[in-house]
Amino acid sequence: KKNSNVFDNLKFTKNVDVLKEVSKSNCRPKLVIGFAAETENLLENSLNKFKNKRCDWLFANLVSEKVGFGADDNKLIFFKKNYQENWPTLSKRKIAEKITQEIFQYFKKSA
Repeated sequence: KKNSNVFDNLKFTKNVDVLKEVSKSNCRPKLVIGFAAETENLLENSLNKFKNKRCDWLFANLVSEKVGFGADDNKLIFFKKNYQENWPTLSKRKIAEKITQEIFQYFKKSA
């Protein structure tokens, strides 16, 4: 009897990179924001994503079993064009409030 694996005939299809497609679209919104959850090399990997995806902003954080997932707090790096800000460790609620405030200020300035 042949020893077969259920994964032998598994075929993968590459997903569309939604963030990259939105960023280069003719119907591009005024502000395109990406999020990156990295398991290693946070600064290098997220900076590469920010450049390659061509979004306006990118919020990046390190995730593991002890950080990000299942925790009440998190720590982000906020990327804008020619700008990077390391946010301190904050509750996820405070992070959401800070992101919302950044978006509000962006649209307030452009109004």
